[in-house]
Amino acid sequence: MKKFIKNIILFIIPLLIILPIVEIYLRSIPNAYKLKNLFMENHAGEIETLVFGSSHTYHAINPILFKSKCFNIAYSSQDLKRDVFLFDRFIENMSSLKQIVIAISYHTLPEMMEDFSSSETLLKYYGIYMDYPPTRFSLELTIPQWKNKFLMHVKGENTCKCNYLGFGTDYTIENRKKDLNLHNANITAKYHTNKNPSHVKENMAILYHFANICKEKNIKLIILTTPVTDLYSSCLDPTQLNLMHKSINEILDTYPETIYLNFMNDKRFNHNDFYDVDHLNTNGAQKFTTILTAIIDLP
Repeated sequence: MKKFIKNIILFIIPLLIILPIVEIYLRSIPNAYKLKNLFMENHAGEIETLVFGSSHTYHAINPILFKSKCFNIAYSSQDLKRDVFLFDRFIENMSSLKQIVIAISYHTLPEMMEDFSSSETLLKYYGIYMDYPPTRFSLELTIPQWKNKFLMHVKGENTCKCNYLGFGTDYTIENRKKDLNLHNANITAKYHTNKNPSHVKENMAILYHFANICKEKNIKLIILTTPVTDLYSSCLDPTQLNLMHKSINEILDTYPETIYLNFMNDKRFNHNDFYDVDHLNTNGAQKFTTILTAIIDLP
């Protein structure tokens, strides 16, 4: 029995030494969550335009093309609940903030990150790197992808696929994995349709919160719908699409100072501008940001 206990101790002690070292190493590897959080902690007071949203704005708005000081805090799968968490966390430090951009896409209002199959992993990243309270004490070692992340870093591969102002740089036309066709558009549209209508009320409450704070602090609120392909838009459910427009109009009626920019079916964009059926590629993003800055960039 004593020998068994001794063997257990000899097994556990190296683990207690090695695992914390691995955890610290994993957290030292660059990633977009970490970059965005550090930028906000160090430069929140300088930002004049702040961009929120999911992958649609993460891959569409490049702050480098703004003349004013802009930062993109959007990220893949980021929902309104995480948008408002970040907004509330940093708002008191953003003394120069003049306007915010909030993305409302076809899928935004019926959606919440907790519904995603990858939600556990995503929420852990927000806890580890962005101080999100429910998952603040999560460990990288409990995230299934940690081995891939470790190997990528060891091989010298890029693990932080955004520029220093938060714009996603990996959606190049060369990296396109899916053809732009009606079949893929239909699959994507179905995935985005009627996820959970019960979330609409909570997400509308979040939009009202954004609007209230912006009005109180004299910050311009800009609601934005990014371009998508004609293939994707042709597959959208009319009822859910109408819900999106109706909800945005409700905010505009209540807060007439709010601006809505709808680029969903903008004919200036063609298939060469897209990475997939509903995301711009890096070239399309440069084109889009140039158009956008002409409308909203500060003097």
